[in-house]
Amino acid sequence: MSYNFALKDLMRHPKQTRAYMRNTISILTFFLTFWNLMRGFGYLLMPSSIQQYNFTIYEIITQFYFFLFILTSILAGLLLILNNHAIIQDRKRDIGIMKSIGTYPSHLYSFYLSELFILFVICFLVAWFFAFMLYLVLYLLVHPFYPIFSWVSDPSVAFISFFGLIVAIFIFNGWEIRKIGRSTYAETKSGVIKAGILGKLSAKLRSWLSNRSAAVNLAFRNILRKKHKVQQTLAIVVIANIVIFSSFFGLLIINSTGRSYISQAQSDYVIAIGNNALLETYTQGYASFTNSNIELNSEIDYLQSMNNLTRFYANLSEYLKNYGINAVDKRLFTIKNITEDPGVVLQNFVDPTTGLESQEYVLIGGNKSRTIPIQGVNFGETVQNWYYEGAMLNFEYGVAIGDTLAGEVYTNPLVQWFLYSNSATNRTYRHKVNAIVFDTFNRGNSAYLYLNTLQETLGKPNYTNLFLVDYTSLVINSGEDAVNSFIFELEDLIHTQLGEQFGLVDLSPILKHNLNSLQPVIITLLLLILMMSMVVIYNIFNFEKGRVHEDKKDYAILLAIGAKQKTLQNSIFLELGYLAILGVVLGFIGAMFFNIVFLLEESTRPSIWIPISAVGAQIIILLGLMAGISRFFQFKEQNDYLAITV
Repeated sequence: MSYNFALKDLMRHPKQTRAYMRNTISILTFFLTFWNLMRGFGYLLMPSSIQQYNFTIYEIITQFYFFLFILTSILAGLLLILNNHAIIQDRKRDIGIMKSIGTYPSHLYSFYLSELFILFVICFLVAWFFAFMLYLVLYLLVHPFYPIFSWVSDPSVAFISFFGLIVAIFIFNGWEIRKIGRSTYAETKSGVIKAGILGKLSAKLRSWLSNRSAAVNLAFRNILRKKHKVQQTLAIVVIANIVIFSSFFGLLIINSTGRSYISQAQSDYVIAIGNNALLETYTQGYASFTNSNIELNSEIDYLQSMNNLTRFYANLSEYLKNYGINAVDKRLFTIKNITEDPGVVLQNFVDPTTGLESQEYVLIGGNKSRTIPIQGVNFGETVQNWYYEGAMLNFEYGVAIGDTLAGEVYTNPLVQWFLYSNSATNRTYRHKVNAIVFDTFNRGNSAYLYLNTLQETLGKPNYTNLFLVDYTSLVINSGEDAVNSFIFELEDLIHTQLGEQFGLVDLSPILKHNLNSLQPVIITLLLLILMMSMVVIYNIFNFEKGRVHEDKKDYAILLAIGAKQKTLQNSIFLELGYLAILGVVLGFIGAMFFNIVFLLEESTRPSIWIPISAVGAQIIILLGLMAGISRFFQFKEQNDYLAITV
């Protein structure tokens, strides 16, 4: 019987039912589509092996996607409950009448809960179908150009979301129905304007209102009278804006921080000089940051005597001085199989029987190994200015390892050691891990030792096989023709003094590509945030339109006693506009606090004008929608009584 009643009641309110379904389907479609896209891009959980970018960038993206998933889940649940609240408030009078004629409370609750459940099930199935089709279309469009976007069919979250939202409806909206069921008939019929409100106004506020226009006066009095509804409106606007601004500001922080880290890990204008085979491998090392199919060639012997560039250093330095370049980054490059060496940490233990605490030294880490490039560098002369954790310059026999190597091979790298063997000396060398660097080379699977230390352990004193030249100053101070002339003359000098098997590679195109490699992810996230914003703004618009429509009797009374239609429209706009501005400002403050507290401690934050512009744009959009609501309402007479139509 309850389902029969629910279906008839829904058919009795076709306009409201359609509006509810549009709102709910839009919310659920976005939520399910976002989940499908997150699984398709593989950004839900950290994989065992990074195939794109490096460990730090991938971890930042994964954490932010999960952060967005939590926010969208909360938002979807909140908007669904508020949509149900609108239906319950519209049925408030019916519930009171049914109770007054003797309907059992249990029947009363089942009638209206069944109505909400039927609507939700229909909307969820339609939303699931739309989300599936949208995911299919996006997969067919995106996958050929972005192979990492895969097809993942996993209905588990859809089922969990379905039953979770069912429980939320039963708890929150069910409690609201029970509360109305316990009210008297007079209370269910009462409006929002209460008598005696003027006595609650302070003298200063009453004096201020007396000097304002009729629209301002009415708007402020309505805000003060409709305390409960104002709180609901403010809550939804504030929470929605916290979600939108937190997502948008987080995206800006990720973009600026990621670009800053990548820029520090390399330089925009760098030339590499060395043997052609080594240069090809070195170029591939940076190209692999965005191409998971590239693997460095470990079969080549990069330590041949003929590859030594030491004899060329003096002439190169003299040539570079003519162009105002005073430093050459000398390196020793090789590829070795390295092994994780265990470390020891002090851990606290609690005896389960006595409750006493004790400390013991525990061995951590296993014997994982990986083949990686190792470079000997002079850390004070590198073209890179790595972002790092640990003590980069306070060691001679220590090692700095890339972030992906640290995250995938090591358990607690800063208390562990780094092992590799040298067949030429038939010895194994052990170095303390002193620093973890954010590195784009070989997707962060890399290691750096002091040049003298690596020369010593490899038995290659005074040996360098790679030079890096940063010519950024030349680009800044000279034109393109001067740069091209510099590169052409330098290449001719290399061939003349070292031979044709040596050359140079301008790494600038690859480094710039790496610097801009986050753009596809940022654009995807931005589109998702814009979709979320449109869904949220659409629901706020409908929620506010419905709230104003609930008060049509009050406006009809005011119109009957002489109020002008334009005054009422202006008062509606001012009332909604005040709440919208306050909600946006509070949402902005909450989002800034949330990002500062929970996002990266060492993040690079964008210009303050960007979030201020976002706040301004959001206020303009909401004010435009509120103006639309106030102007769309038409006040006119029908059959000798006043009515308001949309």
